[in-house]
Amino acid sequence: MGIRCRILWGEVAVRKPTIGIATVAAEAGVGVGTVSRVLNGSNQVNEATRIRVLSTIERLDYRPLRSASSLSKGRTDAVGILVSVITRPSVMARLVGVIDVLSDAGLDAVVFNVENRAQFERHLSSIIDQRRVDGIISISLRIPEERVTRIRKLGIPLVLVDNSLPNFPCVYIDDVAGGNMATKHLLSLGHRRVGFIGDNEHTALGKSSSEDRYVGYLMALEAAGIEPDFDLVARGPHTSEAAAALTSAQFELGQHRPTAIFASSDTLAVGVIKAAQHHGLKIPDDCAVIGFDNLDISSILDISTVNQPLLESGIKGASKMVSLLNGEIAKPHREELPLDVVPRGSSLGIQRNNSTKLYGVVEGPIGLQILQRGEELVS
Repeated sequence: MGIRCRILWGEVAVRKPTIGIATVAAEAGVGVGTVSRVLNGSNQVNEATRIRVLSTIERLDYRPLRSASSLSKGRTDAVGILVSVITRPSVMARLVGVIDVLSDAGLDAVVFNVENRAQFERHLSSIIDQRRVDGIISISLRIPEERVTRIRKLGIPLVLVDNSLPNFPCVYIDDVAGGNMATKHLLSLGHRRVGFIGDNEHTALGKSSSEDRYVGYLMALEAAGIEPDFDLVARGPHTSEAAAALTSAQFELGQHRPTAIFASSDTLAVGVIKAAQHHGLKIPDDCAVIGFDNLDISSILDISTVNQPLLESGIKGASKMVSLLNGEIAKPHREELPLDVVPRGSSLGIQRNNSTKLYGVVEGPIGLQILQRGEELVS
């Protein structure tokens, strides 16, 4: 069935139709199978019955994936949204923007959550081969070349958010530049042993944000005349717990440990700070930290970060899709969104704010409880 989705922080709220196909069948005086055949465009239903069923569907405002009004114009009035790990805050922020725009345009949002390559292929097959939607918005996922060829051949509108492909509308950021900006921020504070904590979860799905940010990290070190120390580079699952474990290994290097760390996301930056507290290190005196994304958690925990306009990217991507479905040209065709460093206490410390106002509480297996602006973490 078609759904209108609205994403809320921490959960997906879905408003489903209250009218079922059985109700439509009863009201129209036909069997459920007849209603199904009408919805599927079967020629095995006589014209009078078909008209009666469609009239009943409209009167009851029944909304299957292909509604009565959509059938008459050959459209589903639905857009498929491909996302990876829907529960991640960065994904949800983009979805809020996408779904709000689609809803305002009277379009349903069908969200396909992707966790592995096989699932990705199944979703693509369902969307493309069965034409379940009028258009596709892919968020942070790289669609295989053979699927792109078929999408182009079938004329299915495709918009990419946090990714890009030649000849398709896209909204993206320069992750290499972002990684470079984050690392330069730490270098500007006098740090020379700068570590990198990244993730490896997206590689199976063709997404390379963390790797691109790592390239930017290496570029910044090279520009500063610093030879990279690969003992200070680690990658793992996209969780704060994994980042804490990876960072702990770096802190056990003694005098060769990093004095600053660039985490490729704010989620990982939280894990870096947990590890620092576990090892009795002060942030930022013993180790400065910067993340990436500018999620709400980074503001709460006073974490320096690279800001990317997550909500705006979703809004712009969905707006391009609405233009395409209206037969218009999506302008601008390719849109790169700006990045900027947001320096906070995790890298600047008391240079930023001498206030000791309480500003957050976080509970976890390693600690991080009451945090004070401009001071060390208190366990």
